[in-house]
Amino acid sequence: MRKILSLILILISLSSYAQMNRWNIITPDDKKFSISFPCIPKQESSVSQNESGPFTIVSYSCLFDNNTDENLLYQFGFVQLSVSIPPDSTHHAVETMDSFIEGLQEDLKGEILETLELSIGPFSGRQYKFAVKADDALLFYYYRLFMVNDRLYYMQIAMEESFDKNPSMLYFLNSFGIY
Repeated sequence: MRKILSLILILISLSSYAQMNRWNIITPDDKKFSISFPCIPKQESSVSQNESGPFTIVSYSCLFDNNTDENLLYQFGFVQLSVSIPPDSTHHAVETMDSFIEGLQEDLKGEILETLELSIGPFSGRQYKFAVKADDALLFYYYRLFMVNDRLYYMQIAMEESFDKNPSMLYFLNSFGIY
């Protein structure tokens, strides 16, 4: 019985590994980052302005329904700021990330369940987990943010409560790299 159970676990692990190998690695022309998606993402770009000056937002996203993928949304993007924030200016980087999340919390009308401090090399980062009620379902949204010089990188993934912390979610969030 143990051998059969072990064999089943190995087959499940191999299946997950094979599935992850079919992901698309996105690396833009400037080669500043890479990230993996389970589809070919839609790319969008826009320019806006605030009191600090103009900024550009570039995003990549994939939407799924419940029957296609365990996650409903995969999104990655960055805000190209008009000023650079040095890695040793942690306080300003955290203020920028907190401001971004405050705006999201208002838009989502969700509750922040978890906050985790992260870093990628010398650069500050944070992960937030939101709970959002939508119709009859409870959705979880995870955001990862990294402040890297003049870019605020963000990753977003959304899933129903029953799919929280699934392998695809973790693979997506952990696939981000900077160069």
